[in-house]
Amino acid sequence: MSLIMKLIVIYGATAVGKLTTAKELTKKTGYPILHNHMTIDLVENFFSFQSKPFSNLLRKIRLDIVSELLTQKAPGLIWTTGFPNTKDTHAFYKKLDNLMRRNGGAINYVKLVCDQKEQKRRVLNNERGKYNKTNTIDKLTKEMNNLDFSTLTPIDQTLVIDNSHLSAQKVVLKIIKFFSLEKV
Repeated sequence: MSLIMKLIVIYGATAVGKLTTAKELTKKTGYPILHNHMTIDLVENFFSFQSKPFSNLLRKIRLDIVSELLTQKAPGLIWTTGFPNTKDTHAFYKKLDNLMRRNGGAINYVKLVCDQKEQKRRVLNNERGKYNKTNTIDKLTKEMNNLDFSTLTPIDQTLVIDNSHLSAQKVVLKIIKFFSLEKV
């Protein structure tokens, strides 16, 4: 079976540059972006954050989007997420991986990390407010204390990039080279 779709999952802690990188990667690949807050903000209108119905609907919407893109034979999708180290998160990504493989697609994982000083600088960026993202050092500190972002995906190889001192353009060149991505 020929490869139908590549799903590029860019993950990491709060304010490490996931969406910034995704925006640059879409310029090079033409793949659309499904960033974390597109679906979080939608579902949060109906259910409280991280409640059982919130998580169930969030995951269903995300799987439905990927499923429809597979049906339409889309060449790719860029997905951003925190990917906290929880049993539920790992189970969801195993399900997503199975969906992709059953349909001839592949998932490529990129974990972004940066040093704490740079992360604190980035969290204050005004762009973050427009996406309803954490945008204060106090909230960042709480998230980093309450969530474990140390995991690597258990499914496939993950490209880990420390982008503390790299531009998004240089990060994207590393991703494109590592996964042999082409512009569509």
